[in-house]
Amino acid sequence: MSEQQLLIMHLGSVSISLLVLWVTWKRVEVGRLLLVLLFLWASYINSKTVLSSPLDYLDYAHYTWSNWYREFILGYFAAHTKPLVLMIAGGQFIIAVLLSTKNLLVKMGAWGGIVFFLSIIPLGIASGFPTTLILAVAAYRITRHNFPHHLIQVIGNWVSKPQRS
Repeated sequence: MSEQQLLIMHLGSVSISLLVLWVTWKRVEVGRLLLVLLFLWASYINSKTVLSSPLDYLDYAHYTWSNWYREFILGYFAAHTKPLVLMIAGGQFIIAVLLSTKNLLVKMGAWGGIVFFLSIIPLGIASGFPTTLILAVAAYRITRHNFPHHLIQVIGNWVSKPQRS
């Protein structure tokens, strides 16, 4: 990937994360939906990628700001890439499921998202930084609200709500 392509992707991810953050301020349920979709997408992409080309993940070592992360990626992670990334993808899926439930489980999912986003910050531009920090703030916004209904119920209410003329 060229530097120009990387810059375009980076600017796109930052723009999307700012949009998600803005939405969590304006309509928190929509922001919750966006985070669910983001974690589902990430889980799918990580699962698909690690099963078809696991060595792609070793490229992250070149972008990290942390010597510890670099050594971990090129050492233990390199020797166990498939199971580790599949566990990460599973965690992302669980976060999405929790965010789509109700009450305390939504908050648990949001805190899981925050921990995930903060833990990949040292990957630098490979994690889309500052996208990860912005999305952590968006997930924090989710923790500040109560969600008495499952997300599917909320979406059902949006769909069945009478349209104004």
